[in-house]
Amino acid sequence: MTRTRTSLRGRGSAAQLVALPSTFESAIAAAAPRSVRNGPDRPVTAKIPRSMLDVLSAFVLVDGGTLAEHLRMALSRYITMRLDDPDLKDRIQEAKSRFGRSLAPLMTGTPDEASKGPTVKPFHDESIPVDDAEQVSLRIDQRTFDLLSSISTLDADSSMADQLRFATRYYTEVKRREETNLDQRVDAALQRQQDLLNTLRSSS
Repeated sequence: MTRTRTSLRGRGSAAQLVALPSTFESAIAAAAPRSVRNGPDRPVTAKIPRSMLDVLSAFVLVDGGTLAEHLRMALSRYITMRLDDPDLKDRIQEAKSRFGRSLAPLMTGTPDEASKGPTVKPFHDESIPVDDAEQVSLRIDQRTFDLLSSISTLDADSSMADQLRFATRYYTEVKRREETNLDQRVDAALQRQQDLLNTLRSSS
């Protein structure tokens, strides 16, 4: 995983539109373990609030691993949570209707007001501000990319970058609730860091 200064926010929106015809339904179906598909890793770039990255970096010190590994775990847990949404079928139907209405002028020349699906409460009330954020680039497997693209399609006016931010927020909130003996583990991580720094003093 790398951090860059170049904003690629628009790429997320373009990716969801290009991937939609072939992956909209198949990506949802791919949630079953038997449907895992191999493929080359795909890049995802998003601005992540520094406050979230600070929490993730702290978990790296406490739990080990890398920031990229924790971000991929964030996506995995977030996607699982979204697929367990009891309103998922209604959201899919609503997104299908919305997508059909947006294409109707190209096919018939007039808006299609008849194909309206069920109205479902938005999963997220609002987007996550990125005023104080850092650009992060991450490579994810094809199946995760397809699922994330499909979920961004379920949420109207949402990009894959938005979904990565939602996933990061969800992951950090859940981790804080789930971690046991967190204070003691933080103290242990601080001690490890101090021991490492002390090696510089002893070797000088």
